[in-house]
Amino acid sequence: MNRKAMMDDFFDFIFTVFAAFFILLFLWLYVSSSQRNNEAETNKFVYSTEGSTNEINNYRFNLEKGEEINMVSLQYEISFWREKPSEEEE
Repeated sequence: MNRKAMMDDFFDFIFTVFAAFFILLFLWLYVSSSQRNNEAETNKFVYSTEGSTNEINNYRFNLEKGEEINMVSLQYEISFWREKPSEEEE
């Protein structure tokens, strides 16, 4: 094999390695940014439902004890916790 063919093969190899590196870098950045976006959406959902589930559990406990509950106040408390968090809290 002559020197020219070896140099050609070497540069083909280097090009392939760089191409693979940048393709994998692009894929990693895409996946990690998607994961961060999904995590933010999940945190918003958990925040919006956290209070309502606590209130529902409190009312369920009162019902099991045989106490009477006011459904209007239950609806108000659930709607209060379902409001979106303000922009400052994000």
